[in-house]
Amino acid sequence: LGYNICLNQINPALIWAMNHNLGNRYPQVMVWDTNGAQIIPDEIQTVDDNNLNVIFSIPTAGKVCATIGGVSTNSSYSDNFTIELKL
Repeated sequence: LGYNICLNQINPALIWAMNHNLGNRYPQVMVWDTNGAQIIPDEIQTVDDNNLNVIFSIPTAGKVCATIGGVSTNSSYSDNFTIELKL
């Protein structure tokens, strides 16, 4: 069971303050520009278990998503995965 929270930053800003409310200080964070291209910010700061800041050197607009995942301890699962890459 995983959780994904996204913030759309419509107005360009140097700092995007995100309240993801996931209860985890270190979620996986991905950032995209307004064209949908993945971008790398200058810095991502974790504030606490529910908040983070995405920091840019120039005002930027786009989208940031914070994700956490997990497995329920009362259900079975397989840890054997196959990844097939097609070149």
